[in-house]
Amino acid sequence: MLKKPTLTKRSDHIQFLQDLCGNRQCNTQLLFDMLGFNKIKIDSVFKLIASMRLSVSDRHMLLDLHTPARSPSSKKSRFCISEKYTIQGSAKIMEMDSSTPRLSNQREDFIGPLRQASLKRRHYSIDASEMRDIEETKTWKERIQDFKRFIWNPYKGEFMGRDKKSWAKILFFYFCLYVFLTGMFALCIYGLLLTINPYVPTYRDRVFPPGLTIRPHITGHNYAFNGSERSTWSSFTDNLDKFLEDYEDDTQIINNIECTPGQYFVQPGDEKDEKKACQFRRSQLKNCSGIDDPSYGFAEGKPCFILKMNRILGFEAGSGVPIYVTCDIPRGNRNLGSVNFYPSNRFDLMYFPYYGKITHVNYSSPLIAMHFTEVARNEDVTIQCKINGKRIISDNNNDRFLGRIIFTLHIG
Repeated sequence: MLKKPTLTKRSDHIQFLQDLCGNRQCNTQLLFDMLGFNKIKIDSVFKLIASMRLSVSDRHMLLDLHTPARSPSSKKSRFCISEKYTIQGSAKIMEMDSSTPRLSNQREDFIGPLRQASLKRRHYSIDASEMRDIEETKTWKERIQDFKRFIWNPYKGEFMGRDKKSWAKILFFYFCLYVFLTGMFALCIYGLLLTINPYVPTYRDRVFPPGLTIRPHITGHNYAFNGSERSTWSSFTDNLDKFLEDYEDDTQIINNIECTPGQYFVQPGDEKDEKKACQFRRSQLKNCSGIDDPSYGFAEGKPCFILKMNRILGFEAGSGVPIYVTCDIPRGNRNLGSVNFYPSNRFDLMYFPYYGKITHVNYSSPLIAMHFTEVARNEDVTIQCKINGKRIISDNNNDRFLGRIIFTLHIG
């Protein structure tokens, strides 16, 4: 709050106003006139005080300097600016306040010539349009100064409108709030994880039946190449080489065991126990293994493709009868010709069931290689390969990859 100064000279008044304005670069002469030397209209006084963004006590101080003294027993109340006001149409920001105590007669020591301003007492108000006019009269320099003062006010020790105590309170509140929210979130996640089985999915009703995938797979299912031009099929062979790395004979012999063909490899015990996996060696793919022919038949125009069935936990394929693969041309009466399957056109039962990647660490999905040796050349040939057996669906028109795979082959 402003302290009551001792004003005896005009220079003292000016110095007082400069201290009051601080770095706002107020119009000192205008403020000085406001205090009564040039008898400025009191409407202008109120407008100027309202635009200065001073505290309530400082506004009272300015108005008290402007108005003539009255005895404490006077029934007429002096002018002041209330702490609470609203702007609604012709909103009143100046109100009669009879509860504010009057300054003592000692104010005569520094009022000086202010008594020359003989102003009538009446109720003054300022509407919203006048407030906008006050704001619009500010220059860009003044607006920048206002913004700087908002960021840091050295006179009040405020950063962005808050002092140290206010910032401490608000930061402590938000710290407690976010600690509470974080704790609630962590508790909910922890409770959710307790209900999840890491070994078996909770919902598996829409997993059956299995789908098919094909290799090589670059982009899409259109395979066009020319056997005499290596650049047209090298990406296909590279993709097959990378895919078959996990099926190397040495790797399979080290990690997996030999199983009995023709029967399910069921491993009872706790679901947390690590399960063993059956060997599926790359050499079992014979002409399509890439061992003897690194081009996988693409160089001769007799390409190899590999089918893999999607893994499903606990799925016993075929219900005791091995699932088998057939390939044909779905449209027209054309014959696909000879197709060789390696190691056979059946998925052996010994590779089922699958127990999940956590316990069935070294599991290798069984593969079927298809060697197309009589495909027509220089034309697009659409081929459909599908799996057949019990509990298998391969004729669903809404899902072309459910139990089947359709691709186009063009050999130049």
